[in-house]
Amino acid sequence: PIKGYESNNPHQFTHAFLRSERWSNWAENMAPLLNKINPRVWIRVKGNLSSIHSKHLVGEWHCDQHTNGVAWKDTTTSIFYINTNNGYTMFENGQKVPCLENRLAIFPNHMIHAGVSQTDTQVKVTLNLNYLNEKNKAKVKKLEK
Repeated sequence: PIKGYESNNPHQFTHAFLRSERWSNWAENMAPLLNKINPRVWIRVKGNLSSIHSKHLVGEWHCDQHTNGVAWKDTTTSIFYINTNNGYTMFENGQKVPCLENRLAIFPNHMIHAGVSQTDTQVKVTLNLNYLNEKNKAKVKKLEK
């Protein structure tokens, strides 16, 4: 968490598809997505499943990769939205990225952001992807199916 930012700590289930250079047995199921991104080096791939809430709750403000609170500036963070719901990702500058199925949000790792819970579906499912890549511009794109 970042000091000075409030959090309601919505709960979520996670699975590390890649952590500490070790791939889980389930990672092969994501090969089509991972191959489309095709970075120089994968750092972390993590799945998140959040349950429904009665109101939108803002999670912890953070950057995915950091050392002693200092963001890694040469890395890229992407969030792949698996299902459509009224949750979203909020950035420190107020920009919101809605959870739309098959959307990939790509932004520099140092951008502080928080997940916001959904109220309209039983679950919100996302993949968090961290990697080294030459292109570090904030953008949102929809992957072709």
